[in-house]
Amino acid sequence: MGNTSTTATKPSYATVTSSNPYATAVSNGLGSFYTLNPFLTKQNKIIENAVPQLYQRLANPSLDDPVSKARTQAFTKSLNSQSNQAFENNIINPLSQRNMLHSSLVNDLANNLQANQTSKIADFNTQQLANSLSDSQSLINFYMNHYKNNANYGLNTLNQNNKDSSAINSYNLNGLSGGSGGSSWTSMIGPAISAAATIIASCL
Repeated sequence: MGNTSTTATKPSYATVTSSNPYATAVSNGLGSFYTLNPFLTKQNKIIENAVPQLYQRLANPSLDDPVSKARTQAFTKSLNSQSNQAFENNIINPLSQRNMLHSSLVNDLANNLQANQTSKIADFNTQQLANSLSDSQSLINFYMNHYKNNANYGLNTLNQNNKDSSAINSYNLNGLSGGSGGSSWTSMIGPAISAAATIIASCL
């Protein structure tokens, strides 16, 4: 008797693509992956660039950015204008009208005004720094929620793609092996051979 060898047929996995308005997923014999649509992909890149900078601001809070500087300058300008006007109308003019104005008193009053303005500017900057930290944390939360949502879009598409791929490849494999789920050469020709053998035997 000679040696009999069998060669297993290697299954071929179909390339399956699933898509929706948010993402496209592809699976094949090498694995599966998803790609977000161009808008969401660009959005993710913006988030990936912005979030590290925001964390840097949390770790090293500062008022050295252009927006904070502009706010401080605007507040200082408004404060100086209001304070100087009030100082002149409520203090200098009444004292001058009563001939009670002298250099030492003016200096003392001016120094008190300057100290009061400096204190108010410092309080403003302290509050501005606290607001900046709160704003940075809010932006981080906002960006990360969008990033998570985008990932969910991709994962949901990938899950659907895996289901589609599993169904298609199961059908193909059943057909290849002669399972009930598909048609195979063996399942079709086997009964025909048996019938032919019966007819030949009856004629002998």
